[in-house]
Amino acid sequence: MTSEFEGLKLLVGETSNKGSAESLAQMSHLMSWFSATGCLDWIFLICVVSRDIVQLRREINPESAKKAGVDALKHTMSGCDDLLEWARQNCLGYVSILHVYAAHLDITAEAVGLPRQGAMRKLSHGKTANSTEKAPPFNLQSPPTGRIARSSRASVSNPKLQESFGLPGKRGRERSRSVDRAAEYVVGSTEQDNSCTIT
Repeated sequence: MTSEFEGLKLLVGETSNKGSAESLAQMSHLMSWFSATGCLDWIFLICVVSRDIVQLRREINPESAKKAGVDALKHTMSGCDDLLEWARQNCLGYVSILHVYAAHLDITAEAVGLPRQGAMRKLSHGKTANSTEKAPPFNLQSPPTGRIARSSRASVSNPKLQESFGLPGKRGRERSRSVDRAAEYVVGSTEQDNSCTIT
């Protein structure tokens, strides 16, 4: 396992985002081999390692999926889903890019007549696509006709809320007229109860 990782580091490069020019040439050469043989899963992995969505879109499209076969695309989508689950638990940095990759694979799958990965995930959890079970009918009741009693819990526990948002007709704070004056205001003083005077 370590030797495989070392080889991968050699191809991608350790410090840079895309690696050296030599490793890019090697990756491009590998990509052309895998593309010619229709290895969608290897193309996908190289694009993930190099973080290159443009290359993924160029290489994995409806035409290449039809050429490689629907099973190869299903296998790649399943692998992407597994990688996404792994990234959610171990490497959050890859979650967003894997979502983008999964979305592209979903679009490609839909173009070749496969269900999207989200639909496939639902099917794998025991649900069938053509389920004959009907959902229970939605019971829409009419709203109550009487007066609705307001909950006074929040306003009783906090007198400032009651003062600010009290029922109409009770004396409370009045609307500020500062908007009408259209001038800039400064906080003049701060009181002990955390209120302030605006001048």
